[in-house]
Amino acid sequence: MNSLNDSPIKSIILNLVGQVIILLLAIVYLNFYYFERVLPNKRIAEDFHVATCVVTNKELVEKGGIIHRFRASFLLTYTANDQVYRSVASGNGMNHGLTTNKNGQQDILDQFNIGMTYPCWFNPENPRQIVLVQKHDWSSTLPLMIPSIIIIAMIYYIFSSIFTIIGTISSRKK
Repeated sequence: MNSLNDSPIKSIILNLVGQVIILLLAIVYLNFYYFERVLPNKRIAEDFHVATCVVTNKELVEKGGIIHRFRASFLLTYTANDQVYRSVASGNGMNHGLTTNKNGQQDILDQFNIGMTYPCWFNPENPRQIVLVQKHDWSSTLPLMIPSIIIIAMIYYIFSSIFTIIGTISSRKK
């Protein structure tokens, strides 16, 4: 066999390697996003118990030098399992991370008034884990669509490449 005959297979194999890499990256992203963003908020809706919280204090937490990041933070007083707790809740569900969206965090902060009562959700296994703002809705799963489509397309192209390689090799053997 000369090298010209091998170039189509080499090209297909290189494409196959690229397709596998894209497939793996899409799977990693899908898993990361689901386990970091969707599942914790789904768990709140399904497993946490409802309580009534009093907003004792609230503040817009700000950190950073060049890039400022923000989080709406609430000090809550509530009763769980017949015991009174005081815990801090984020305006981002279970996520206590900070974001560059100051206006969005301020809007969340403005929805709650000090001294007022609001429904909240606590973890029955760890009542100090409290959530004031649930973030689980259908839009949180929307970012999963693109990597899912990429995964389906890559699986199709991987099988197509494999069948092309098999067909090319079997036609050379004849």
